[in-house]
Amino acid sequence: MKKIHKSGFVEVECKKCGSKQHMFNRPATAVVCNSCGEPLIKPSGSNPIANENAKIIKPAKEEKKIEGQ
Repeated sequence: MKKIHKSGFVEVECKKCGSKQHMFNRPATAVVCNSCGEPLIKPSGSNPIANENAKIIKPAKEEKKIEGQ
């Protein structure tokens, strides 16, 4: 049976201070900037919802197929 994983990581840039950080692409909690504490991403169970202070630089890769159980 093949499992398809759509989860991964993305790079986010804070428009206020310019710092960049990596985050999970399906966040369950709010994401804030590590440098200035500005809220960047709203929690969601699917794709990230960027605030006006955030810019998603590198979107997640396409589906990865993994052979398994």
